[in-house]
Amino acid sequence: MAASLTAADILDKAADVIVANGWIQDDFYLTLGIDDQPLPTKRGVQPKDSMECPVCAGGGINVAADFIPDYDEPDGVLYNALEAFARHVEPDPERFADGAWTDPDELYGVIAEWNDIYGRTAEQVVAELRACAADLRGGAS
Repeated sequence: MAASLTAADILDKAADVIVANGWIQDDFYLTLGIDDQPLPTKRGVQPKDSMECPVCAGGGINVAADFIPDYDEPDGVLYNALEAFARHVEPDPERFADGAWTDPDELYGVIAEWNDIYGRTAEQVVAELRACAADLRGGAS
């Protein structure tokens, strides 16, 4: 991961990943479609690897930080980006009052719950990633 990236940079880049690769629900990423047939991406070609596949919000954040989509041991700036986005989308600020924000599984869980809400759209995910990035920068986009 590039050392100069900030959490806000990662969130903006995650939005770019979703715009470029596509967005999914119910998993970190998708490489194969029904009956294990190759899945065409928005660019019209089969992805070479998981870094080019449609991703959920959490998968997009991971890819933006140069990790595989289902990476689950974040630290440093990746952890900071995940925590910021989880706090951004969690409607109940008391949910993690006991300090559970330090558990990466809880962060991914909050993001996945939000990402997977029925009716959620890729446009909403991209918009919230960018909004959170702007908030981290003090409101400037």
